[in-house]
Amino acid sequence: MMRVRCDQVRAVQLADGWHTVEHGTFRLDAVQFDTGDGGGPAEWPQAFAFETPDGDSFAAPLASLLAVNYQVPDKPQPPAYEELARRLRGQVLTVDGTSTVRFTHADHEFDLWLGDSGTWRFVESAKRTTSTAVDTYLTESEVPALMRQMMADLKSTWGLGRPPAAQDGRDHDAARPV
Repeated sequence: MMRVRCDQVRAVQLADGWHTVEHGTFRLDAVQFDTGDGGGPAEWPQAFAFETPDGDSFAAPLASLLAVNYQVPDKPQPPAYEELARRLRGQVLTVDGTSTVRFTHADHEFDLWLGDSGTWRFVESAKRTTSTAVDTYLTESEVPALMRQMMADLKSTWGLGRPPAAQDGRDHDAARPV
């Protein structure tokens, strides 16, 4: 079920068009009319009411409401580590006291972490203590750019992700006669 909070409604569409709702004035409730002369009250058991920025007040049966325009609450952004782990199909773990994303690419396991300088670093997991990590120079918030750069580095610079060589004894990378 989709939920729209009344305080998030910014406009309503009625038969005559859209109406701007003054912030915080949209409400749902029964509406009862009293004639004031002793006559019986009339009622809309399911109704809505709101005020416009011009100060006009509206009330109507809920069935007359065609649509609402509402403000979607800000979604909390997942931590960058969680987003990277999801995109890389990896896992978040702690290595040497640092939150790290560990993932597999082309049968090699890699670690990805935010370095002391505030930029992402990655290296093959087995070589983390003996090899210099690649520093991406991208900040924590640049997850899509990091993914593109890192995967390009993995595929081209390190030569990983290449299909295994054919087992027929020939060098398939050698220049072919034209």
